[in-house]
Amino acid sequence: MQLPSFETDGRIQVRSVRTNDSPRFATKIEGQADSGYWIYAPYTDDYRSMIRVQDELEVSMLWKGAVYFFAATVIGERHDRVTLLLISDPVFLRREQRRGFVRVPVLLDAEIAHNPLPRDASAEEW
Repeated sequence: MQLPSFETDGRIQVRSVRTNDSPRFATKIEGQADSGYWIYAPYTDDYRSMIRVQDELEVSMLWKGAVYFFAATVIGERHDRVTLLLISDPVFLRREQRRGFVRVPVLLDAEIAHNPLPRDASAEEW
């Protein structure tokens, strides 16, 4: 299985796993480090970061029609023009298929003819 690439400016979503009802934040990958990936720290409407060092995260990303999930730990923080968080490398990826169509069970009346008659022939000639 080919794995998704974690590229710079790749869009991801992160969610703290402290509580089940924690919100999911959209953010981007800023770059790669030796021990993980730098991401932009997500902020709430009042400009407070909800994620701190040592927090466990659920990270998700879209790639080739599927959503990939993995667990990561915030292992560092850097304050430049914007706050960056260093998250650990994924150990295990879970793939969830997202289809662009829906399968609906339908019963159809069908007539099968092994040797179909020409349109002008009658059934008695058969």
